[in-house]
Amino acid sequence: GMDDQVVAPTTAEFVGRLIPGSTIHKLPGEGHFSYFCFCDECHRQIFSTLFGTPRGPLNSTVEMDQASFEEELEEVLFTPAAM
Repeated sequence: GMDDQVVAPTTAEFVGRLIPGSTIHKLPGEGHFSYFCFCDECHRQIFSTLFGTPRGPLNSTVEMDQASFEEELEEVLFTPAAM
């Protein structure tokens, strides 16, 4: 992102010159992890590029009982650790 406080935007240009055929995307108003953290389509593109076309369900969901989760959380948070 152009508002990156971790790595200067000019670093992307430098790396782009080092890697032939690379494409630089300059995102105004974005920071270091904006692209990676907040973009589901970006995740799909990254993983498809790295691992190829998915061969299974993309939208698998895991259902969790909220009450049992809260009970387990309370148990972890309020049980004194054994010393």
